Amino acid sequence: PPRALRVLIVAGEPSGDLHAADLAAAILGLVPGARIDGIGAVKLARYGDAIVALAGGAAAPALRPEG
Repeated sequence: PPRALRVLIVAGEPSGDLHAADLAAAILGLVPGARIDGIGAVKLARYGDAIVALAGGAAAPALRPEG
């Protein structure tokens, strides 16, 4: 059987995270079931299966629990 597409995307700052999320959405639109892994922040995390690390900067604190 054919293997599923698996993509690793790395975005190290907020505008890169935005472009990475757009790329991930486009990939998933063209190849349903593709696996998106990466290093990014909040926007990329919406599309990724496994975000292996959070990029620094203003986007990362949004993922911390309040309290």
